[in-house]
Amino acid sequence: MFRILLADDHQGVRAQVRCVLETADWGVCGEAENGQEAVEKGRRLHPDVVILDMDMPGISGYEAVHEIRRISPSTKILILSMHDPANLPSLLAETGADAFVAKSRSVRELVPTLTHLLLGAAAAS
Repeated sequence: MFRILLADDHQGVRAQVRCVLETADWGVCGEAENGQEAVEKGRRLHPDVVILDMDMPGISGYEAVHEIRRISPSTKILILSMHDPANLPSLLAETGADAFVAKSRSVRELVPTLTHLLLGAAAAS
């Protein structure tokens, strides 16, 4: 079982994502409602993956990605955002994140993206 940390400032989004993950038998080891809390829980919980919103109060998602990457280089980071970037490769390169899912497509794309990220391309197909 993989350890997943959810970080979003909207409780409803976290609840929806948790429901999607639990329906697919993926576990959640913790939740954070801002970037600072995501960094702190990332340090304490050692998740395999952090699902992280970019637009949060306090420390932004961008700053949180860099800090999580510094303290736990092996942790995968999936950006979950209401923004659907036109240039995804440069967003991932700029942030250092491993994957991106738009919130509008999270119900159908989150589990396949996590599967690919954590288990590799062979398991996703």
